[in-house]
Amino acid sequence: MGYVLLGIFALTEISLVGAALQMFSHGIVTGLLFAMVGLVYEKTHDRNLNTLGGLARQMLLLWFVSV
Repeated sequence: MGYVLLGIFALTEISLVGAALQMFSHGIVTGLLFAMVGLVYEKTHDRNLNTLGGLARQMLLLWFVSV
């Protein structure tokens, strides 16, 4: 978020647009990452990464889309 503050305090049009786009993409990406974690937990009912043995073994299609 340091780049966002730097863009806001630069007070140029391009820096404000860049800061807004960065905030938007950050919100989208973090929301999708939480959705992915929720999907993995819903399918496997386990949060321990050591017992999953790799995402490709548990959910091949989800692994293929994320690569």
